[in-house]
Amino acid sequence: MTTATRTNQTGFTRGQSFLLAVLVAVTVAVYGMLAVALVKERVAPMPVVQASAASGSLTLDRARSVATDLAVGSRADAYLVGATATWRLAGGDRLTLYRPAWAFRFYSPSAHRVQVVTVDQDGGRVERSVPVHTPPQRVDADWSLGAGDLLLIWMAHGGEEFMRDNAHVNIHCQLTAEGGRPIWQVIALDPATRRSLVVRIDALTRQVEPGDVSGEHGSDR
Repeated sequence: MTTATRTNQTGFTRGQSFLLAVLVAVTVAVYGMLAVALVKERVAPMPVVQASAASGSLTLDRARSVATDLAVGSRADAYLVGATATWRLAGGDRLTLYRPAWAFRFYSPSAHRVQVVTVDQDGGRVERSVPVHTPPQRVDADWSLGAGDLLLIWMAHGGEEFMRDNAHVNIHCQLTAEGGRPIWQVIALDPATRRSLVVRIDALTRQVEPGDVSGEHGSDR
């Protein structure tokens, strides 16, 4: 009497399925190690460079000045291509308007690399350098517009209502170049409801575009 070999729904025997699973696991492990090696090769660590910030409140303009000195000191042809900062608000907490930490990005045409410089109340430091193939656009801004001003503009254009309606809010502020125009984007996100509010501000003219609210529990506009 002949006993038929049991197969699963895909048509493989148990032995074949086990062997296939082993091969998949080995393949994933190999490609994972290759990916790590490529990342380590492409992102070269920078020697830690530090500078002290002036005593007192750290303004956005002061943070930019500290970051620029560090970037140009490392690469003389470096120019600013972006800036970011993040605040978090939870359950009635106050935003840390007077203690922000900023990350500035500078591009060096001679090195074809973008270096990231972070600045907080304790000073600035060059964090890392990343190779890029396409030169990023240079950005500039009205630096008299500070972090508090950006958040107040955001609040006046839907942010205050957004904070009332959402208990946990992460606020991300970034300076980017869009079509040759420098734009501040103030982006708020509630991780629980997945609602977001984006307010865009022209970094030179301060012209504000209407806030864009979207998310699972809010209307898309």
